[in-house]
Amino acid sequence: MPVINSKNPGDPWDAVDANNLRSAIIAEHKNTAGNEHADTINLGDGTTNTDRAVVAKRLGGVRTIRWTEAAGRWEIDNGTGFQALATLAGGTLSGDLDFAGFAAKNVRVDPRAVDPASPTEGQAWYNTVGKAARLRTAAGSATIQGRIFENTVSSAAITNTVAPTLFNQNASLPANSLTVGRRVKVHAWGVLASAGTPTLSLALSLGGSEIASSGAIVTRANAVNDAWEFDGEFLVRTVSGISTCVAIARATVQTGSMATLTGLGRSNGTAPFDAAVANVVGVSWTWSVAALGNSATLEGITIET
Repeated sequence: MPVINSKNPGDPWDAVDANNLRSAIIAEHKNTAGNEHADTINLGDGTTNTDRAVVAKRLGGVRTIRWTEAAGRWEIDNGTGFQALATLAGGTLSGDLDFAGFAAKNVRVDPRAVDPASPTEGQAWYNTVGKAARLRTAAGSATIQGRIFENTVSSAAITNTVAPTLFNQNASLPANSLTVGRRVKVHAWGVLASAGTPTLSLALSLGGSEIASSGAIVTRANAVNDAWEFDGEFLVRTVSGISTCVAIARATVQTGSMATLTGLGRSNGTAPFDAAVANVVGVSWTWSVAALGNSATLEGITIET
C-alpha cells in the first residue's frame, strides 16, 4: 500500500492504537504560526472494531467519516456527534442535504397510494392512484400544476357535418387521475372557412361529453381563414359514485379585420363523468349546417393540470 510522505517509508502505517486503528501521515506542513501539523488518514481494519472509520485530520481539526456496521450506513462527525450520510437499507436522514449547486439526478419523489395524513409544509410526494405530484403548502395540499399536452401538428378539418365533433388533437387522462379539487385547463386556436353565414359552437369535451359550450356564434359571410380561439376549464367536485365537475368555456371568432364575436357558457350545475376510467379531454366543434364550404381546423392546443 503506497503512502505519500510517510514518516516510515518501509511501513505504510505510522501508528496503530489499542483499538487497532491504523494511521498514515500523508503530508506534514507548518501553519502561519510556524507550528507543524500533519494530514492523516486513519483506517479501522474491522477486526476488533465494529465501526470502520476513515479520519481526515488537518491543521488540528478532525473530521471523521465512518461506516457503522450495525446501522448499515455512513456517518459524519458534525462536531457534537455522528449523523447519517446515507443508509443502504432505507431510513430517515438526521440532517439536511445541501447540494451546493450540484444536480440531484434520478430523484424519485415519495410514491404512495394515499396522501400522507399529516404532511409538513414543503413536503412533496407522488400519488400513484391519482397520477399526480402533490406538495404541501401553507394553505393545504395542492397538486403541482404543469402542462400535460401540446400538439405538434394541426388537426384534421371538421367539415360537412352538423354532429358535434372532437378535434383529433387531444389528450387522454389516466383512470383515477381526476381527483377531487383537480383543475384541467384547455387553450386552443385555429382557422375556419364558411359557406354563407352558418353558426358554430365550441365546447370543452370530457370523456366524450360536452361539459361546457360557448353557445352559437354566427360567422361572417363566406369567411376564409378567419381566426378562432377557445378557453375551457373544469374543476373536479366529487369522484365517488358518479363523478362530477364544474366547467366553463369561452370562444372568440373573427368576424372582420378587427371585429370578433365571443360566446361564453358554463356547465349546468355539475357535469357527470367517470373518474375510474381514462378520459379524453379536448375541444369539440359543431356546425349548424353541413356543407363542404364549412370547415374548421385546430392549429394549436395546450392542456394543463
